[in-house]
Amino acid sequence: MLPAHARAWKRPRDCSLSVRALRRAAPALLALAAGGALAQPPAGSGRYKEDVRDAPRGGYADPSLIIAAELAYDRLALEKGQWTALSRIVAKDAVLFQPGPVFAERWLKGQRDPATALRWQTREVFMACDGSVAVSSGQWVRAGGGSEGRGWYSNIWRRDKQGYRLILSHDGPLAASEDAPRMGREDELESISARIAACPKRGRPGGAGKVSDMSSPMAVSLDPRQPLPLSREERATDGSLRWRWAVAANGARVLEAWMATDAGEVVVVTDRTGPAAAPSAK
Repeated sequence: MLPAHARAWKRPRDCSLSVRALRRAAPALLALAAGGALAQPPAGSGRYKEDVRDAPRGGYADPSLIIAAELAYDRLALEKGQWTALSRIVAKDAVLFQPGPVFAERWLKGQRDPATALRWQTREVFMACDGSVAVSSGQWVRAGGGSEGRGWYSNIWRRDKQGYRLILSHDGPLAASEDAPRMGREDELESISARIAACPKRGRPGGAGKVSDMSSPMAVSLDPRQPLPLSREERATDGSLRWRWAVAANGARVLEAWMATDAGEVVVVTDRTGPAAAPSAK
């Protein structure tokens, strides 16, 4: 019989995760952040590698780790500063847009923390079947309001030996005419949407159901010693989640992400900024 954790995540599914419980876990994750790792599988989780029958060998999916990591970042940013907090969760090859693509680790070294930290509020998480990568999206706000004080974001997280680290962050401001994101009290947001991709069928690498274009090898990690490209496409280790970003000559940006389902591949994220977009608030 599968343990409760494995049973909960066995099939590609939609679910809601309790924000209250995750906020209670954030202080513990904050301690991990101080040591350089913001989201790790729970102790003893190795058994799930054998117990989750549908997951590719060596992996399992738990979207709550991503949500808790973003909650922990939010608290760390308030305590230590926005850029200090971000520097502790990015991978060595992570990319930010300022407004063009930059290597996060290198760019952050030259930044001073702003007086008021940007706040994240996670709304959705989409995770590969094997848990190797995840896409999160939500809203951000900064005290002071105005069109530059509120907006949207999408993050991409990758699992390594230390846990989950941020490899891409894409965001933009809301126009003055758009509804402002609302950072309410901690007890006002009850749940966050989380979805896990359909698992590839054994013996058929690269996809599940009718997915046919996710079998190409995953691109090698970016080399921070080399210039950044203006476009890039990557995918999860098992091919069940993929994404593409591009920056046009006029500065317009796009980030798109797709997830495998039993019925085929579906778009889960489409972010676009216009050519006159201001530099990122993050």
